[in-house]
Amino acid sequence: MRVLAFTVSHNRPYFLRHCVAQMAAQTYPQLRHSVSVTDDAVFQKAVSPDDYLRMLFSDVEPHRTQFSFHPNRHQHLNYLSAITSVADYREYDLFIKIDDDDIYKRAYVGRCVDFHRRTGCDVSSTPATCQINGHRLLSGNYQNLGANPPGTSFCMPQSFAFNRAALEVIINVDLDACSDWEDKAWRSAWVEQGLIHQVRADESEFVWHVHGRNISVAGLLESVAGPLPDKTPFRTFDCTHEEWTGTVFLYEDGTFSVTTNGDTGRWVFIENCLLELGWECWPKERLRFDDRRGIYTCAKSHLLRPTSPLAGAGEVRISHSNVLSPGRWLTLADGTATATR
Repeated sequence: MRVLAFTVSHNRPYFLRHCVAQMAAQTYPQLRHSVSVTDDAVFQKAVSPDDYLRMLFSDVEPHRTQFSFHPNRHQHLNYLSAITSVADYREYDLFIKIDDDDIYKRAYVGRCVDFHRRTGCDVSSTPATCQINGHRLLSGNYQNLGANPPGTSFCMPQSFAFNRAALEVIINVDLDACSDWEDKAWRSAWVEQGLIHQVRADESEFVWHVHGRNISVAGLLESVAGPLPDKTPFRTFDCTHEEWTGTVFLYEDGTFSVTTNGDTGRWVFIENCLLELGWECWPKERLRFDDRRGIYTCAKSHLLRPTSPLAGAGEVRISHSNVLSPGRWLTLADGTATATR
């Protein structure tokens, strides 16, 4: 079975070098690793593609890794560029999504191949039982990142492996369907086309890496080395989601976090008693304060209820700006906060 692993990397050369080294170390022999580099340094001509490769990858065996350079676009297009840059990509049997910042151990690709040979499924994925969160090593049960189609069990998107039929489906996904992020559109398209997904048990071969602005805060997760440092929340909200339940914490430094999955972002009060939540990974949203009921509500008449009394929204002034990536928006049920993507 010929395998094409594919990676997109934007402005993370340190992570990318580690990623390439991991794929070069895979024990499975029939593997090609296609890397699409979208770094600003290249396209702003601070460094040439040849110099980029010479400085970072002069010691990489060329028979396994193929590099290409593309302007940074929507991630759906970025990933398709990584795949289709390989001239004979349609001749490969299995396609494995490899994120540049996660850990994939030496047997990872081989285990994916064995699973697809044994089950004959179209798409597979695995949960994670370990994550590196900032500088902490954490154990847990991280099933998925939410927003699965009803009745499905897709796990971590950075562990997707799929066959040619599944590839053809995502090649034909309309970019308009990728309004927030690509893997949600892929999952929906696979389900609509009746493709079969199964869960692999590869937790021991995959480690989720959470870092940068996505690092969890406030001791949300227990580390194998002990709890994370304490951070006192400014406000708290009880939350219920179709795939998780937990608490949203607002902090005085302008950040917020969710207990269950470690999602984080920045919050700010703005004019007309609006609370803006800017998720690091999902779309931002605005909630309006209803003084009569003491809750926040969004445009779809859903509600966010605090677990402690709130001062009037106008009494709070936060100077931090929202620095946001495309991310999650909340649908909120009466008395609870319900996040969907």
